[in-house]
Amino acid sequence: MNPDAVKPDPGPGPDPAAGWHLSAGRGLAVVLFPALALVAVGPLPLLVWADRLPDPLASHWSGSGGPDGSMSVRALLIMTVAVIAVAVASTGWVALSRRRRDPFVYPFVVFLVLVVAGIICAAAASMVAVNLDNASWHDAGPLPGWHLLLVVAGPLALAAAGARALPPMPPDPHPAGPASRPLAPGERAVWVGSLTNRWLLVPSAGLCVLGLVWLVVGPGRWIGLTFLPVGLATSVLATVRVTVDHRGLQVAYGPLHWPRTRIGADQIESADVIDVHPTQWGGWGYRGSIRLMKRAAVVLRRGPGLHLRLRDGSEFAVTVDHPEPGADLLNRILAATGPARP
Repeated sequence: MNPDAVKPDPGPGPDPAAGWHLSAGRGLAVVLFPALALVAVGPLPLLVWADRLPDPLASHWSGSGGPDGSMSVRALLIMTVAVIAVAVASTGWVALSRRRRDPFVYPFVVFLVLVVAGIICAAAASMVAVNLDNASWHDAGPLPGWHLLLVVAGPLALAAAGARALPPMPPDPHPAGPASRPLAPGERAVWVGSLTNRWLLVPSAGLCVLGLVWLVVGPGRWIGLTFLPVGLATSVLATVRVTVDHRGLQVAYGPLHWPRTRIGADQIESADVIDVHPTQWGGWGYRGSIRLMKRAAVVLRRGPGLHLRLRDGSEFAVTVDHPEPGADLLNRILAATGPARP
């Protein structure tokens, strides 16, 4: 018998839909858990304690702390339910869509939608707490400070968790470049690159000078205190200094080289050079978040940038002049250190 005539059964191959089912499960979680949280904070207290609330109830407070506006319980209930419905529909479309292509815009949409919905539902819960067991909305006291803190902090935490839990996007294929010679044992090398956006540096310097002069001789010195911090803030993203060495990558911002972003070599999978388009990364400046959106970039102009793929599936890019030697050195460092140990 010809041995080639009988071939072993390779068994069932990998299910191409398995990855989608996993992503769909995470997508459902992105929709289900925020929706339950919003319902528990917004409409549920209104329904449970409706008989203990004045109708209408206090819904707006003046600067002095007392209530100066009201709305009916039914109107507040309809508003919170409508907001939750829009939030669930929006996050569901983002989380379950197979045609998502921009890994920055869609997490930002989920974050923004959940922040708005969370603030409205948390505000509704706060109104219930302040109006509870009052005969009239005029009897409602001022909103406690911790209520205001929860109305802001709670939605931000919920939105961050929802955006972070989005199903990961499959990475786009990138052609592999030529292999670089790993660094020899004990060999050390450093690459430093920089980039300055003069269109931003000149106005920021002008604002700083104007603020200092105004503080000394100008009327209304508080105006100088406005110009100065704005100038300092814009100067931070007017220039960057990028360093690659055995520790990984470091990006130092502004003329003072502070603050800094550090990504360790043990976090990096590979490095390459890409053409950075600001519209694909959300605009100019520091865009995105590695922890929240698994994608971030420092964009000072359109053009070549150093691009990192991290071991947790995130990516980071920074626009810098002539980034090719930096990417090559980083790949040589990674080849010398080998894969990270678990």
